[in-house]
Amino acid sequence: MPQPRKEPQMARSKSEFLSAFGTAFQIFKAVSDEVLNLGGNDEHVRQILTNKGLAQQLAKLIVSSQGIFSRDMRKEGWTLLEDVTVPEQISISGLEIFSFLKEGEDHISGEEMRSRAKDMGANLGQKHAEYLLEHQADIPKDWRSFYLVFSGTLWRDPGGFLRVPYLAWGGGRWCLSFRWLGFGWCSGDRLLCARK
Repeated sequence: MPQPRKEPQMARSKSEFLSAFGTAFQIFKAVSDEVLNLGGNDEHVRQILTNKGLAQQLAKLIVSSQGIFSRDMRKEGWTLLEDVTVPEQISISGLEIFSFLKEGEDHISGEEMRSRAKDMGANLGQKHAEYLLEHQADIPKDWRSFYLVFSGTLWRDPGGFLRVPYLAWGGGRWCLSFRWLGFGWCSGDRLLCARK
């Protein structure tokens, strides 16, 4: 029986090298073009390569652009593990809430809740929760008896516990908190999704 032909190691390495080189060139070209579009010159472009502080600032800007929150838990030593970026805009009147429990269930695990949220298209995140907080007066009064869960954002706290943001009504207003994923998630919890 003929043996499957093995791809030469050298060819694969060369391909990976060229792919990485092409990506690096595209990034450098995009940044260079933006510098020139803003009125910079070739010397400004060279600074991208020679100024370590500039490269560090650029890297921080790129990394920090993920998950820009009003309440950024990274300032308290938390780590952002996942964060949804879509939809970019929501309207409260265009949302509805619903339970993620199936018939006969009284609770499920946090991981199962997050999995169902993705499957149901109800995977909103902390940015969406903060939007609701900014527009509290528009949140329907009948939602006040539920915890509104935003499973699209996942944090790890300093103790190593995984947490997701949620909104709860209390003291005459909605408040943003972060619930341990290890709790059982039950009938008092609701997901939000775009109204169909």
